[in-house]
Amino acid sequence: NTQTAMAGNLEAKNQRLEIQVAQEVPAVIWANENRLTHVLMNFTSNAIKFSAEYGLIAIHVAVLPGNFLAMKIPHDKLGGPRGSYVMLNFSVFDHGVGVQKDDQDMLFKPFTQIKPGELQGGRGSGVGLAICKQIVQKHYGQIGIISDPKIKAGSEFFFRIPTIPMKTDPEDSQGVPVEK
Repeated sequence: NTQTAMAGNLEAKNQRLEIQVAQEVPAVIWANENRLTHVLMNFTSNAIKFSAEYGLIAIHVAVLPGNFLAMKIPHDKLGGPRGSYVMLNFSVFDHGVGVQKDDQDMLFKPFTQIKPGELQGGRGSGVGLAICKQIVQKHYGQIGIISDPKIKAGSEFFFRIPTIPMKTDPEDSQGVPVEK
């Protein structure tokens, strides 16, 4: 639970975390839960770190139309028919200073920081987002940022993954693909 894990950091800066999961998002999906949680935790931790006191951090999860990312999955790695995949979008919004367009490509490179130490208060090593990129790519997904401080403060960090909705039997924690 991201909210529980981040409670101390949020409280220290008097920030709130809002989580919105769209109704159509499957309750159980075919993916590596630990790795995806790692990405969400990294995005959320960065949002807290780079947002001012009393800020709002928001996590939104939604199903996007189409499943074009499923086409990237090699046939031997498919968990089911390509048509059974949905594309999930996970976004974390912050109210920080934002990231200039020229600096955005640097964010996902290992050991790279924008204004090292200045914005982070000396914290961070510049590997978190690079690791997140690797995790998302292993899921055949996309990762990115939407930010333009000239227009408005804050950033949206997002990742999208193709996945299969699963149904679970109360007796079976493994789940089975939902048939369409």
